[in-house]
Amino acid sequence: MRLICTACPSIIERSKLEILHSQGKSSRAIAQELGRHPSTIYRELDGNDP
Repeated sequence: MRLICTACPSIIERSKLEILHSQGKSSRAIAQELGRHPSTIYRELDGNDP
């Protein structure tokens, strides 16, 4: 049985993160809007940048 990572953003959160980031929102503003810790957002953006 595979456990779901509750620390990892969901597909919906990742979509919102991408939209907010493309709108020029800061990582801290995105974190506040999604109810996540800023470090989670920093990691997502760092890992998903081309």
